[in-house]
Amino acid sequence: MPAFPDTVLADPEAAKYVDGIGIHWYADGNVNTSVLDTTHTNHPNKFMLYTEACNHCCGNGDWARGDSYVHNIMEDLNHWVAGWTDWNMCLSTTGGPNWVNNFEDAPIIVNATVDEFYKQPMYYAMGHLSKFIVENSVRVQLDTHGITSNVLIESVAFQTPLNQRVLVINNRNVNTNYAVTVRDASMQGHLTLNLEARSFTTIVWNSPN
Repeated sequence: MPAFPDTVLADPEAAKYVDGIGIHWYADGNVNTSVLDTTHTNHPNKFMLYTEACNHCCGNGDWARGDSYVHNIMEDLNHWVAGWTDWNMCLSTTGGPNWVNNFEDAPIIVNATVDEFYKQPMYYAMGHLSKFIVENSVRVQLDTHGITSNVLIESVAFQTPLNQRVLVINNRNVNTNYAVTVRDASMQGHLTLNLEARSFTTIVWNSPN
């Protein structure tokens, strides 16, 4: 991106069959998020959707894998992406089945030998975003003050069709708690809370509008 969408959508005959742009996440660490902004600017009427994402096998219970999900989803939502899809919601303890032995991790791991399943940090990471940011929600402006480059906090905010506002925060620091104050510019009052190290936090409140 943006080369592939630009090439396809420059052809009027091809463009009329295209509603949106599908993206995989695997090279995101090597590419600046500005490519998402550029693609949106070039094609504002085409939605962008992350169509495949996963961590490589295997890391049962590894918090860093949940953090990588929240980090990527927030980054995408803050740069015009409309949705995010996991490649495998449920896999075996060896990261399969996979016909080419490309074993991956998943939010839910099934241990068939003992009839158990395990919810991983990735499961709860997705839950914080998918449960509260409901369909047809609209991202709203979020201003951060006092969060410097060495403070590992990420966030995204939405207005939902249920007339609620949702703020999701990820504290990526593995050792440090942070005290933050949340203010809604259209309301009086504020909320102060402590973000524990390595934590996802979701805040939901009723919108005055």
